[in-house]
Amino acid sequence: MDYCEQLQDEIVEFKFQKTNNKELAMLDMLKEVIKGCNAIEKEQAEHERFGYEAPDYPATISNLKRYILKRCQDEKIYL
Repeated sequence: MDYCEQLQDEIVEFKFQKTNNKELAMLDMLKEVIKGCNAIEKEQAEHERFGYEAPDYPATISNLKRYILKRCQDEKIYL
């Protein structure tokens, strides 16, 4: 897991160096967060559909997505 986090940091740093634009790196990170939230929501729905015990993430994910999307709207960042 630490190795994956290290690679992720290197990729973000590389993208920043390549474009020299913090906004593009932030946009990319925000897109990844939203994509991850959507994947967890889908997994939660599958657990509920098939009757498996699953962690209860919905409120946290919903709040995080709402916050990110609101900030993007306020800052005029279009995902």
